[in-house]
Amino acid sequence: MINLLEIKDSSGILSNKNRLKKRMDEEGYLFFKGVLSKDRILSLRKDICDILQINGWLEKDTESIDGIANIDKRCTEGEIVYVNVYHQIYKLRSFHNSGHWPELINILSNLFENGVFPIPQKILRIWFPQFILHTTPFHQDFVHFQSDKQYTSWIPLGDCDIDLGGLAVIPSTHREKNNHKFSLGAGNLKVDINKFKDSIFTTNYEAGDLLLFHVNTIHGALPNKTTDKFRISLDNRFQPKGYEVAEHLLEPHLFDQSQFTWDEVYSDWNEDDDLKYYWEKDSFKIINRDEQYIKLAVNGAINLANKKNDENAVLFLNRVKVLDPESENGQKAIKTLDQLNF
Repeated sequence: MINLLEIKDSSGILSNKNRLKKRMDEEGYLFFKGVLSKDRILSLRKDICDILQINGWLEKDTESIDGIANIDKRCTEGEIVYVNVYHQIYKLRSFHNSGHWPELINILSNLFENGVFPIPQKILRIWFPQFILHTTPFHQDFVHFQSDKQYTSWIPLGDCDIDLGGLAVIPSTHREKNNHKFSLGAGNLKVDINKFKDSIFTTNYEAGDLLLFHVNTIHGALPNKTTDKFRISLDNRFQPKGYEVAEHLLEPHLFDQSQFTWDEVYSDWNEDDDLKYYWEKDSFKIINRDEQYIKLAVNGAINLANKKNDENAVLFLNRVKVLDPESENGQKAIKTLDQLNF
């Protein structure tokens, strides 16, 4: 049983750059109440939900913006049916523009002296209700994004109370890197938070709220306990201009779960749109993707499947088998499942 505490609002020091930096350095996160445009957020939500409705993910005869889920369509990252709909949404210019909203960049400018670089790989989270098994586990982002310089912005696209499953953070955990192990949920890796169970902070988020946190701050989603509502949110990443970027962060999200290119993203955009390939105007070193943590998740699942016939591990390995059967990880998943007669 974890004890949830109310997150600290930093809106009162928004104009004080030094205090903002000091609080981020000390606590590893900053929360701001109502600093983003609610109209812009709800407009993006409507764009997204319209695509969900077209694909049958919403209940019939409901307003799309309400996000009332058709639970018969439940799926998640790692499943091709999810990825196909996700990549339809990924073509929205309004979605990509969310990483460049002026009020967001202005706040981040207080933290980065040499300018703000929005990471090209924007990320949307769409979580079905009655699918608690797939809640994003508590983790640190360095295992996925290969940086000690990045901050994540988490933005709920609509009101998101605790029952709907907002994000929670564990303050002052950004100073050390923790060991991770296999889990279901986005990223497929988790840290043991037992020693932090009385230090988990969250709130009843509303449209317009903004949460920023360091790449090494332990964070995770709370379960969506509603019976019929989607939890929809953005988590995008930013770093100071000029720092190195891992190669996979220059690709569309989930490009490795289904072949998907920037040309496809931009297919319906205006030819001269200034958001297209905007990062090519900046100078930075591109580093190779470090796949050790992908292998950690796969090998951890294989060990659990072999030793305990763990249902979650078997489920994950089946997804790897379907999505990427020709890769080294796909072949390992196939071999393990065959040996276990799955």
